[in-house]
Amino acid sequence: MEDIEKKGDQSDSNQYEENSTNSNDLKRKRSKTEKKFERYKKRIENYKAKKQKKKRLKQEQTEKVEPELKNIEQNYEKFLSKRQIKEKIIERLNQVYTSPENSLKICIDCSFSDKMSSKEMSRLAQQIGRCYATNKSLESPVHFTLCNLESNSNFYKELCRVNDGFDRYILEKTNQSLIDRFCDKKESICYLSPDSEDYLEDIDADQIYVIGGLVDETIKSCALPIEKYLTRRISDQDENRKFNYNKILAVNQVFNILAYVFEHKDWIKALDINVPKRKGFMSSESL
Repeated sequence: MEDIEKKGDQSDSNQYEENSTNSNDLKRKRSKTEKKFERYKKRIENYKAKKQKKKRLKQEQTEKVEPELKNIEQNYEKFLSKRQIKEKIIERLNQVYTSPENSLKICIDCSFSDKMSSKEMSRLAQQIGRCYATNKSLESPVHFTLCNLESNSNFYKELCRVNDGFDRYILEKTNQSLIDRFCDKKESICYLSPDSEDYLEDIDADQIYVIGGLVDETIKSCALPIEKYLTRRISDQDENRKFNYNKILAVNQVFNILAYVFEHKDWIKALDINVPKRKGFMSSESL
């Protein structure tokens, strides 16, 4: 009888252990399924969050672009490709040389380039490159001429070395002297010289403005009206600086002043922007 009871207890114990094991297996399976489901939920949530972010960024980009699209007729160049912009610049520059009547005319006289040191030649070559860069950016480009420029000269080689693609620059290059080149317009030539007693007042398309070279006394010369429109600064004691009030400017600075005045009719701003502050001149507005 006792043996039967022991066997029954053992059987119950085995059954309990088996049920317990099955229960643990179910919990383990359920736990794996839950974790898998949680990972799936997280992926779905991440996907939705990324999609929402993408949608929001697209909306923000559209909101930024819309105001520009409204003004596309006024600002259409912003939407042109680099190639289209380059083509438009070339078209504008070529137009100046086919129909120069209404264009500002500036000539740089290179007659003294052979007397320059290599450092001076390099500096002038860089300044001419800056003039060309300015000219490309203008809505109404300048009819830009380099006279007394020999193609086999050291200065020409320096121009090519300093300015990449100088041979392809759209400007007039001639070995003729200034007088020979503009022999039929001698009365329209105006030398720009800081030593002239006359100020340059009006800039118009009928004149040819010459930068550099030796001033011919038989030809009109004018000085930029720096002291007429700008005032002399008192030395800045804080910086222990003394100004020399030198009115000699770089070629590209003179070029920029003439181009700005021709386009905007504003001497004060043209001079204030382009005359270096170290010279000691400034407009009354900047004081």
